[in-house]
Amino acid sequence: MPSPPGSIRRPSRRTLAGAALLLALGTVPVLIPLVATRDAPTAGQDLAGRGRAADPSGGGMVPAVPGDPPAAPGPALAPLSPVPPRAVPPTGALPTEGPRTTGPATTPPPTTSPPGAPATTRPAGTPAPPAGADLEVTEVSTVPDQLAEGYVATFRATVRNVGTAASPPGSPDIVFLLDGVPVSWSRSDTSSLRPGEERLYVADGGPVSATWTATRGRYRLVAIVDAGDRIAEPSERNNSATTAFRIR
Repeated sequence: MPSPPGSIRRPSRRTLAGAALLLALGTVPVLIPLVATRDAPTAGQDLAGRGRAADPSGGGMVPAVPGDPPAAPGPALAPLSPVPPRAVPPTGALPTEGPRTTGPATTPPPTTSPPGAPATTRPAGTPAPPAGADLEVTEVSTVPDQLAEGYVATFRATVRNVGTAASPPGSPDIVFLLDGVPVSWSRSDTSSLRPGEERLYVADGGPVSATWTATRGRYRLVAIVDAGDRIAEPSERNNSATTAFRIR
C-alpha cells in the first residue's frame, strides 16, 4: 500500500544486495595490485646485498621494502670466454696462395765446335753463322796507291770467306767498275777459299786490258765478287766494296 506522506521509505533487500555487489566489484581492481605488489617474489633484488630490488615492471631499480626477507642467491653464471679477434684483410687486399719462388734464370751453354774442327766458342744467344760459303769484299785499292795524270793503275781487291763451308772451285769472278763502267776483272785464280780464309786478287784482264791509264777527275771505284752470281751464298749484301779518289 502506498506510504503515508512524510514517512521515510526503507530500501528493499534486493536494492541493498545490488548496492553491496556494486561496492564489492569496485574494490577488486584496487585490492588486486596491492596484493600482487606485496606478494611479488624478491628474486630481482640486488645480489650484492646493497638493499635495492629490481622494479617488477622491468623499468629499473626500486628501493627494497623494509622487512622483506633477503632474496635467495641465484645460480652462479660462468664467465664468458674471451673471443680472440679475427684478422681482417685490408680493403682491396687479395688472398695469397702461398709464397712464390722463382729460381735463377737459366742460360743455355755456349755452342762449341764439333770434334776435329778448330776450337771456337760462341756466346749463348748468338745466332749461328750462315751455312755454306759467304764471300765478302773487305777492301778495294789501286797500285800504285798515289795516282797522277798519265799513271797506269792496276786495281785489286781483298776477299774473305765468312761462311761455314769452302767456296766451290773456280774463279770468284771479281769485276772492277769505275764510275759504274767495267774496266777490268780478276779470273785467273780458281782455287777455293776455306772458311775464314782471306785472299788478295789483282786484275788480270778486262774489256781492253787489265790496267787503266789515269786522267784528271774524280772517280768512284767498286769491286764486286761473284759478279756472275755463280756461288749460292746466304748473303749477297757483302759482295762489294767501294773507294773514291781524285786525279790531278
